[in-house]
Amino acid sequence: MSYLSDFGARIKKKRTAIGMSQDKLAQKAGYTSRSSINKIEQGLVDIPQSKIAAIADALGTTPAYLMGWTQEEKPRDFRTFTL
Repeated sequence: MSYLSDFGARIKKKRTAIGMSQDKLAQKAGYTSRSSINKIEQGLVDIPQSKIAAIADALGTTPAYLMGWTQEEKPRDFRTFTL
């Protein structure tokens, strides 16, 4: 599996897990149409870092999770971290 198809599969998995449509994700991430999200999920297009961050924010996860660098889906809340 290529990194683009793995990236796209993670987006689709997270999007469907939270019950979000491609249209809604496109809107929240700053795309003009659902077809852009569809192409990303299929691994057909690469996207800039800014869009990776926007998609992660829209899905309530981290860019690292979408890129496959971590299995942790939710961002850590460092406000509750104590030494």
